[in-house]
Amino acid sequence: VILAAGAIFSPAILMRAGIGPHAALRDLGIDVLADRPGVGANLQNHPVVFIAFHLRSAARQPAEIHTNPTIGFRYSSGRSGCAPSDLSLNIQSKTSWNALGGQIANVAPVLLRPLSRGNVALVSPRVEDPPRIRFNFLADDADAARMADVFLRALEILEFCRRSIPCGDPFLVRFGDRIRKLNERNRINRLKSA
Repeated sequence: VILAAGAIFSPAILMRAGIGPHAALRDLGIDVLADRPGVGANLQNHPVVFIAFHLRSAARQPAEIHTNPTIGFRYSSGRSGCAPSDLSLNIQSKTSWNALGGQIANVAPVLLRPLSRGNVALVSPRVEDPPRIRFNFLADDADAARMADVFLRALEILEFCRRSIPCGDPFLVRFGDRIRKLNERNRINRLKSA
């Protein structure tokens, strides 16, 4: 049997079926079929920060060019015990299909090979209740130092952009449901973003 429900839902399905850490399952009233403490453990994801800024009309991409990173820079932190090519900077001069996205660029510093580990745990045996997700970003000191390194490089790029191209002040972007809904392709969003 191959279970392919992703890093979040695969462990949730296994734990609801009784395969996972014995004590946690027992506390939720789930009959334990197999005590597997690793189920839900070792969750990894790469932290990223999106720093956006408005572009004046002279600096914007033409409408026919699709949204994609226009520049990607990957490099090694050089820190002992860290994998090579562990940091990345992505730069986009268009952030969405809509008119607003065509006016906003971003610089995104990324920690690609984190040492920090998180976990997925059940809050109840009910399928309707989503699992609790703890990414534990930057819990490892080396991760925090490397993220600071790539973030400072992003700030250098932003300062260069502010001096060299017509753009506004940078601001942090927090992706939530509001932005996801605005990025859906439909007539209402076309009007909203115009």
